[in-house]
Amino acid sequence: MLKRLFALFMLTCLLLTLAGCNSSIRDTVEGKDTTLPPLRIDSTLICSVVSVNGNLCQALVLEGNNNYDKDDTVYITFESVKKDQSLFFDDVITFTYNYVTDVSTYNKKPHIKTGELTIIKNYTPPTTVAE
Repeated sequence: MLKRLFALFMLTCLLLTLAGCNSSIRDTVEGKDTTLPPLRIDSTLICSVVSVNGNLCQALVLEGNNNYDKDDTVYITFESVKKDQSLFFDDVITFTYNYVTDVSTYNKKPHIKTGELTIIKNYTPPTTVAE
């Protein structure tokens, strides 16, 4: 009986603590909440195009970041390509996305929605030094 009363007390304390929150996590992430600075979780990714189907492409990550490793496969839905260029197999592209709001899954692979892709004409992979 004492355990149930303690659990009820802790639950009440938790609810009272959370009831004071007047901030939406979604508004904070998207920058709509003016009382807190926006949470910036933007990332840039460099990929090589494997296939293109309209505004959906499959790509291989060339340079990893905090979210993806080199050689990961991702799907990318994009609105446009910079300078109205066409996207083809083996093009090297770069784009910026927000991991919280722009990433989902498609065919059990990461699916990223972004606005604009930029084609990198003369891509040179970064050099690594062997230890």
